[in-house]
Amino acid sequence: MIDILDTYGQYVPADQNGDPVPMLLYCDGLICERVDGAQRARINGGDKWEKLQMFEPIIQDQFKFNFFFLFKPESHREKGTLYNIKQVFDHKGVSSNIMKCFNKAEEMLEFATQGYTLSAALHFMGTLNLSETPTECPVHDKASYVKSIADLIMDLIYQKPNTKEILNVSLGQEDSQQSLVCICHQDLGGMKVYCSNNRCERGQWFHLDCIGLDEADVPKGKWFCSELCEEMANMKRDPKKEMLLA
Repeated sequence: MIDILDTYGQYVPADQNGDPVPMLLYCDGLICERVDGAQRARINGGDKWEKLQMFEPIIQDQFKFNFFFLFKPESHREKGTLYNIKQVFDHKGVSSNIMKCFNKAEEMLEFATQGYTLSAALHFMGTLNLSETPTECPVHDKASYVKSIADLIMDLIYQKPNTKEILNVSLGQEDSQQSLVCICHQDLGGMKVYCSNNRCERGQWFHLDCIGLDEADVPKGKWFCSELCEEMANMKRDPKKEMLLA
C-alpha cells in the first residue's frame, strides 16, 4: 500500500508552500484501514509527502456509485460506453441494479479496462494488432520499452492537476480568458501534439501550426514543448525544486 500511495502521490498538486493539497480517496473499509496503516508506518517521515498525507481516505461504496454513474442505457449507441460494450460483447446478466449482478458487472469492467489499456498500448507502439512487433522496440532492452509504454498510458489516464490553476480558483483568481490549450490560448481545433510533461504550464496540447511542426514530424513517443518541460518530466519529484522551476 505504501508503494501504491507513493505512486499516486505523483499526481497530487502542491500548494504555495510545497505541501500536498490533500485529495479525497474513496475506498471500502478494508482499503481505508490499509491506507491508515501505511500513513502510521510513515509517521516519522521528513515532510507531508513522505508521511503520505496527500490523501484523506473516506469509506465509500465506490464501485456501486461509479457503475451507476457510468452505466447508462441511453448511451447504448455511443461507441465505447459501458452499455455499448455490454451489448457488443454480449455481457448478459449485467444491469444497472449492481447489487443483483455484482460479479458480472465487475467482470465487464475488468474486460473494458483491459481493452482500453491494450488499445492505448497499440496506439503508442504504432501497431494495429497484438501480432505486430513495434518497430521501435529494442531487441536487447524490451523491459525498458514496455515500461516507457506503460508510462505513456499512465500519463494519458492519470492527468496531474495544474497546481497554479487550482490555487487561483481556490483564491478566487480564476481568469476566464486563460486557456490551457497551446501558446495561443485558443482551442481552435486542428491537429495538435501533446506535451508529455503533465505539469506543463504552456498548454499541454499545442496546435502544429502555432509551433511550426509538420504532422509527419510528430514523434510516436514522448514530445516536450521545451527543455524545461523535459527536465521537469524526468526529474524525481521534489516539491521544492518544482516551486523554483514554476
